Amino acid sequence: MTLYANRLKKKFSKLISLKLLGGHQDLLSGYLNGVGCSVVPDTGSDIMAMSSAYARKLGLKIRKGRSHRCRVQFVDGSLGFTSGVVRNVRWKFRQEDAPIKCDFHIMDDLPVNAIVSNAFLNEFDVFSKYEDLIIEQEPEEDEAGIYGISLIEKYRNEIRSLEGQYVEDSEYKLAGDLLL
Repeated sequence: MTLYANRLKKKFSKLISLKLLGGHQDLLSGYLNGVGCSVVPDTGSDIMAMSSAYARKLGLKIRKGRSHRCRVQFVDGSLGFTSGVVRNVRWKFRQEDAPIKCDFHIMDDLPVNAIVSNAFLNEFDVFSKYEDLIIEQEPEEDEAGIYGISLIEKYRNEIRSLEGQYVEDSEYKLAGDLLL
């Protein structure tokens, strides 16, 4: 067990995101570049995402080059690509707050204005500190659900590292068995 202890990782359940499955959807009120808005706080999403239509409405510069796109997986298992990224968007929870600079991945068919990621929600302790800014809303028929957008490319290097460790361990075990 201790030989492989470095591979053990703590994994916490994301059951909190199940609340989005019901007949309502939580929205977080705030400001993007000084414009009042509501975004989806999605504990299942690895990335901050924004619809391309909403980015254009806000007048944001979308960087669309290949290096600004990434592959993502949705909660239903389907795969897709982002169409670009907007950088240094200023988010404020309240008008009087200091701005937080955020990057949003752009998605052409995102049915909501924007999604904030699990990391964002945790870093700013949103569900505790900003509980008063969370609104329960009846979603439109095509808006309901968990988005759970996973960034596939994020884990590519970690997976390759684990594959390499597996090969090394297999060779080590094989060499040990041959000595017996």
